[in-house]
Amino acid sequence: MEIIIIAVSIVAAFLIGRAIKNRKSSFSYTVYERAGIRSDLGLEELLSRLENAMPESYAAHVKKRVIGEGQIREEDYDYYEMELKRFFLLSTILKEVPMYSEKVDEIWHAMLMFTREYERFCEDYKGNMIHHAPSVGNTTEERAFFEWVYGRLFLTNEGTHRTYGRFFQQPLSKIIIENFNELSHDELKETYFQTHTSEEAANVIDLLIPKLQYDIQHVKGGDYKKRSNYFQDTDPNTMIPLMIFYSDTCSTNDQYCERMNDHSSSHASTHHHDHHHHSCSGHSCSSHSCSSGSSCSSSCGSSS
Repeated sequence: MEIIIIAVSIVAAFLIGRAIKNRKSSFSYTVYERAGIRSDLGLEELLSRLENAMPESYAAHVKKRVIGEGQIREEDYDYYEMELKRFFLLSTILKEVPMYSEKVDEIWHAMLMFTREYERFCEDYKGNMIHHAPSVGNTTEERAFFEWVYGRLFLTNEGTHRTYGRFFQQPLSKIIIENFNELSHDELKETYFQTHTSEEAANVIDLLIPKLQYDIQHVKGGDYKKRSNYFQDTDPNTMIPLMIFYSDTCSTNDQYCERMNDHSSSHASTHHHDHHHHSCSGHSCSSHSCSSGSSCSSSCGSSS
């Protein structure tokens, strides 16, 4: 009898484990048309420049290499390729762009293996190299700023949280908040954005800065409180004001996280992430921490 009970337990554990595995692997990532860019920031021309700089033959060779190495499932590849496009768009807008997804980074690594094609892509798209060099881990300030800009530029869904970890778990630096409240357009461009970039990217920057300034002024003036749905939705357009408000008013990271989690119950459950989980622990660890022009290393960055 004991042998039968043990055998039944083993079979049950196997079936449960397989069901959990199948449930995780059956998740379907959303691949947005036109990379899910938001329509009010002039990103269409910059995206067209990016896609024109990537020949179909080059993209096909990269895809074959990545899938052949077993790093990404074929059915998921288009999603991660879309996220790499978003990363490259950001690399022509921001001074530094952290890479927060190992799988997106795998595609970038594969692109680098085709050295001539990669150099030509960078020259045609950005006008200079998009470097991938080792450095230290990224800070929580970089993470929060990344999320703010990312949420303003791109549509997001559950796949975003699976890829990058939960958004809005790290407070914006109070210095950043004050800078966007007080500095001029040109001063902000010089401090946070690419100053030597393509005309298409420069147009996006000029449209983006006033929106980020408005975000700060909107919260500083208390206008966001008039919109009750700011406290119900987890879309970046509604969570960003909360992130700014609590970043500005909370005295500690833990207090910030408690306040934010009060308004993001729909994301309170634990998700499977392709990379590392950013949470209220004040630490962000990864096996890869890479950025355009700055970092790619084994690292674990702690919050200040």
